[in-house]
Amino acid sequence: MAENPFVTSITYTYCLLNYNILKLFTDVDPTILKAFEFIEKQKLCEFRKNELVIRADDEFPKYCYFIKKGCVKQYAVSNNGEEKTLLLFTTNQHFPIITSTRELPNRFSFEALCPTQAWRIERSALLDHLQKDHHLLMQMTDHFTKRFENTLRVLENHMLSTATTKVLMSLYSYASAMGKPDSKTVTIDLHISHREIASMAGISRETVSREIYKLMKEGMVSKVRGRYVLADFERIKNILTF
Repeated sequence: MAENPFVTSITYTYCLLNYNILKLFTDVDPTILKAFEFIEKQKLCEFRKNELVIRADDEFPKYCYFIKKGCVKQYAVSNNGEEKTLLLFTTNQHFPIITSTRELPNRFSFEALCPTQAWRIERSALLDHLQKDHHLLMQMTDHFTKRFENTLRVLENHMLSTATTKVLMSLYSYASAMGKPDSKTVTIDLHISHREIASMAGISRETVSREIYKLMKEGMVSKVRGRYVLADFERIKNILTF
């Protein structure tokens, strides 16, 4: 049967949301459908906003989560009690990255930033399935690689940048996870406080307030109905080291 170039070019993350559409194509690789069938057979969990999915004191998490809808943050708490946001996970992504395929000690908490749905898969079952499903294995490997690359970029911006750039980096991260694009602008579809931006930027809340004020005066950032809007997403991306 002839290969459909449209279907084969669709990424697995896109396919996961459009599983039912994919089934309409008769020439889709059956191993691709099998991967999604495996995920959709797992327990679908629902988490309220601010609900903990994984606790830092859960030393060896035995589950991996594939997000169907929503957003989850990974964070650590410093010795003096300050919360530091490290990563954001959104639709079609999985977490935790470090312990999803290996039994390693966990030091991080994972919390839903908005109402979130995620399939929960036991690590042992996932490992057994990955030995047979190379498509899903490649998708997860690709996710590992992209998250590592993104983490290096975030570290670079934090180590070599000003407070303004750190705030922009945090807003960019939220926009990448929960952004709604409209022409040149991107609206972050979450109510984010200065405290949450400070947690990701690694600076004080007072500094975030000053930097947000400056960015608003420059017309780079605005706020509409409690949600931040990045006025020129490409310009902000160019300011950052991407």
